[in-house]
Amino acid sequence: MGRAALVVAVLFSGSAAGADVASDITPEVIAEAIKEGSTAKRVGFYSVVGGALHIGARSGVILSTPYMRIVHAANEAKRRYRPFTEADVTDEMKAPEIRVYAPAWAGQGMKVVSPEAIVILEEGRKDAVIQPTATKEMDAEFRNLLGAKAEGRSMLATFPLSALKEGNVIRIVWDIGKEMSHKIKMEKVR
Repeated sequence: MGRAALVVAVLFSGSAAGADVASDITPEVIAEAIKEGSTAKRVGFYSVVGGALHIGARSGVILSTPYMRIVHAANEAKRRYRPFTEADVTDEMKAPEIRVYAPAWAGQGMKVVSPEAIVILEEGRKDAVIQPTATKEMDAEFRNLLGAKAEGRSMLATFPLSALKEGNVIRIVWDIGKEMSHKIKMEKVR
């Protein structure tokens, strides 16, 4: 597992596809999530791709839901040949929130861009901005094959589960004065 993937897994504590977003994490939903994570070969978080940044890098964000955090945790346990039961599901995994991770990006010439803010815009309403309930910045380090090193900051933002709706847009404000939009598509989100 790469460093970035490991950071995301640790931060989200807990991802695959399904039907509706499970807002009420009942024992039945937990059992379903554990089964899904225990039988899947490998589970990843939801990627929401944006456009290209002007540094030669393509941006994207990763998000998690309560259901997918449980699926991911069960899958990680399976990959390590460890058991995972309902008793292993933490309150943090079940929290009724979505977590959006926007990584720093290194492009041509080791130019690094970092997110400064993450918000969600409600579809069709320019004045309806959903602010995160919490944010966390994390250091990011990049190296090339010649040994050059550059640093940036990645960001994790937490939003109420109600912000996760078809058509809503995750908006990232980058430290280079650019903004990037990532439209939420619910077809595979659970």
